[in-house]
Amino acid sequence: MGEKITLALAAILLMLSGCAAQPAAPPSASPLKKAPEVSGAPPSVEVFLPKGALPDGSYKAQSLPARYYEDITTTLIPRGDYGRIWPYIGAYIKKSWHNSEFYGLCDENGRIICDPVYHEVNLLEKDGVKLYELIRYEKIDKIRKNSKITLARPDGSWAGEYDEIITHISAREYPPYKEPEKPMPFDWRKDITNEYITVRRGEKWGAIDYSGNEILPCVYRAPLYFSEGLACALSDDDKEVYFIDSSGKKVLGPYQTPQQLDNSYVDFEEPLPLNYGLVFYEGRTRFYKDGKYGVIDKSGKVLAEPRYDYISSYFKGTAKYLSGGKDGLLGPNGEVLPEASRESPKQTGEQKALSYNEDEKYILDKNSLRLKVKDGERYFPGVKKVYDLSNGNYLLDISSNNRSWKIIDSEGADVAGPFEGHVEKITSGMIFVHTGEPCILGEYEYWVKLYDETGKLLIPDRYLFIKPFDSRYLVRTEIFSGLMNPGGKWVIKVPLYEYMND
Repeated sequence: MGEKITLALAAILLMLSGCAAQPAAPPSASPLKKAPEVSGAPPSVEVFLPKGALPDGSYKAQSLPARYYEDITTTLIPRGDYGRIWPYIGAYIKKSWHNSEFYGLCDENGRIICDPVYHEVNLLEKDGVKLYELIRYEKIDKIRKNSKITLARPDGSWAGEYDEIITHISAREYPPYKEPEKPMPFDWRKDITNEYITVRRGEKWGAIDYSGNEILPCVYRAPLYFSEGLACALSDDDKEVYFIDSSGKKVLGPYQTPQQLDNSYVDFEEPLPLNYGLVFYEGRTRFYKDGKYGVIDKSGKVLAEPRYDYISSYFKGTAKYLSGGKDGLLGPNGEVLPEASRESPKQTGEQKALSYNEDEKYILDKNSLRLKVKDGERYFPGVKKVYDLSNGNYLLDISSNNRSWKIIDSEGADVAGPFEGHVEKITSGMIFVHTGEPCILGEYEYWVKLYDETGKLLIPDRYLFIKPFDSRYLVRTEIFSGLMNPGGKWVIKVPLYEYMND
């Protein structure tokens, strides 16, 4: 009897694997073209039964989406007649230290253009121009290395592959290391979006625009952080830096290359580029000479002589400086501001206590919220955390045996809720709520719901993973995954199995 059961299970496994591997016949209107051979394709995967009981009765294969190409396609094939293309979640890998969705591409009608081979997918957008960033790691490990990044327009008409791209200039700035005390990083201004995307092929850098068109070829030694029309480039011998425009013409400089900045606060794999942080913001930037920093404007005029150990970027007309172990502020013309000005302007919030908002309209103390209103103050006991919403309201995370949250207005009146669940994060006007219910098919996985800042549920039901993507949602349950419309209707829905590396 035991031998018969074993044979039956083996037969079901074989049948499932065979069914999963057979693509559905595409619509007659679809171009049937064999996908080209792709060098460096990722290793093959094995398909396993979903966790849980075997199906009762006779087996019925789950339907698979229609395909644009007849064969399995492991890369985006650029062409101009796809129409609008979209990413979808098509697979999921789970290990003790690593969980990850795999992304493919489909057209507007849900036909598969590219199978799920990308580890990350992001939307790059500037001034209404959009570009897809599709990342495939050649080595998936605790430290991810050797990524290949495909950039493509949302219509699939252009694609290019790079080893690295940079779209933002980080708010974090790293003063040089000085004994005996190590200065902390500056979180002074907000992130700056590059005017062009800086890209790397091999060991050289260049720049493209947000449509994927080349601005400068990959011939430069360091990233080109374009801000306010200029970027700082590094000389071939690393001894000088100079500022160029988008045509590659030298506009300012040369200046001495700064010393290597200290980045030991975090676990960077590579040293920071020698031109890191040399960007124009509010018409000014720092320059380096004989071991000290000064300030210049976009005409090259020296606003502050090079006599400081470090100078941050300007933000709201001022910059922070370090000199002889002391810090202070420089004004718009490079002048040292009086001591009373040192706390202004307000920082971006990363070093601010969570108990206060920018205007100090509320104070959270010992799980009790004190909110300032027109007629005085209102008290809300049992509040664990407060979030400032972009519409001027507040979200209260209420500490109790059954975690809940609600939204109030600036006068303390209820707007929505209370709702069950714990707020995980709020980003781009969306509230991600951890329901507290574990998924019985996946260890340490919990269901998530998505709301807007009015308390409206954006897509029905709950999911194990939600990623908003350009007005749609990439979602995963324990059985299905894919792409969903704002109303909750599936654009593409694929059976989800557990994918494991060979």
